[in-house]
Amino acid sequence: MAALSSGGAVAALLVGALSSPAGAGTRLAGPARPVLEFVTPTLAARAHASLDVDALTGRVCRLSFRGPHHRHAGPFVSRLGRRHHHVQWTWSVPAGVAPGRWHAIAACADSVTGLEHRQVGTLVEPLLVRGDRHRNHASIVARHSLRVRTTAVAPAGRAAASGGKVVGLGAGHNPFPYGQCTYHAYEDRGDVYDYAVTHGVPRGGAATSARLGGIPDYWWNAWRWLSNAQRVGIPTGVTPVVGALVVFPRGYGGSPVGHIAYVERVNPDGTYVVSERNWNYNPNISERLVHPGYPGVGFIYGGPAGNGPLPAPAPPPTPAPGPPSTTSSTTPAGTTTTSGTTTTSGATTTTSTTTPAPPPPAFYVHHVQGTCADGACGLHERTGPGYSNYASIRVLYDGNEVDIVCQTRGQFVTPNHGTGSDVWDKLTDGGYVTDVYVDTSGIGGNFSPPIPQC
Repeated sequence: MAALSSGGAVAALLVGALSSPAGAGTRLAGPARPVLEFVTPTLAARAHASLDVDALTGRVCRLSFRGPHHRHAGPFVSRLGRRHHHVQWTWSVPAGVAPGRWHAIAACADSVTGLEHRQVGTLVEPLLVRGDRHRNHASIVARHSLRVRTTAVAPAGRAAASGGKVVGLGAGHNPFPYGQCTYHAYEDRGDVYDYAVTHGVPRGGAATSARLGGIPDYWWNAWRWLSNAQRVGIPTGVTPVVGALVVFPRGYGGSPVGHIAYVERVNPDGTYVVSERNWNYNPNISERLVHPGYPGVGFIYGGPAGNGPLPAPAPPPTPAPGPPSTTSSTTPAGTTTTSGTTTTSGATTTTSTTTPAPPPPAFYVHHVQGTCADGACGLHERTGPGYSNYASIRVLYDGNEVDIVCQTRGQFVTPNHGTGSDVWDKLTDGGYVTDVYVDTSGIGGNFSPPIPQC
């Protein structure tokens, strides 16, 4: 989440800050800052560079550079096309560029006049420039080389994880913007992201066309980490465990894209201490005591958290009287058993250790999709698995999270586009939605393992 813990914007993107109490409203420091989606991480003389941002609600954007030796470039002002949110600047780096740390400074507003407002949201991104020290110290932008492109969506293949700034550096390099809560999640549990993208979850970019509080619905916004882990079989649950990532849902602390943190300690009373970044506008690591009970919170296990909460230890077995003539054992599915045999004075003792399978998650996180394509823009949650005989509880929209407990058969639903189904998803609040408009794996009346059947 960004300090709003967006789980994915940019270090300088404080599109909305969480005030400390959970549930408190989001506070904006002036207009929302643009979201950095890509920047060439290291620049060199005679190279081409690119910087992409999401202007959020802005209609005009300004880009300038400040570097060593009092060098600068810009400002360059660009107007966005109607319904365009994304701006891509590309330019050539001259041979004599001044080496060192430059800063790209971007601001977006509703008008040119708005850009001059002292509270305008501004993104500041540091750039490392490798130049030729034996040449004159030139600016970072070669003369007449800057090109501007505006689009309705982020350029294909460019956006890194949840709007992150680095693409293709591989495992061991944090792909999230410094200071974000997702940056800290990767610091402590990079295995979750690395394993998920290796097993099919997109490494970045927008998951849907929805905009959540003005923020694009990126694959790796904080709230999506739980469902991404579940997609690839990483164990999850609802009990805090040291070493787990805790994922807070959309709306937590006023954030439209959730928040994520790392569980440092679990107390006997059920409270737990998390470490995190970007809580209350703080990009540095801080700790906070969390009380259980907030709806929709989930934990990602694996790594140092193991398979999750350990079951209560079983009492030691009572040995049967007399030496058995025959020994047989059955290993339940999903368990691993190791055995050892010791012989002393003619007696044989067999010991076994069983590692329990990870507990199934209490619910499976998925999202509403495709209702607007059908012209309705809304999915009715019902009191039972059908439209005809069950009352509507509420309406969910594309991109909204649905926490599925199990699936069952109900009234057959035929969409205007796509394949019909009689599968209905039961949610944690007891309501039901047709599976036709949920991004589960089942198609055409099929269930979606590992979600159980009701």
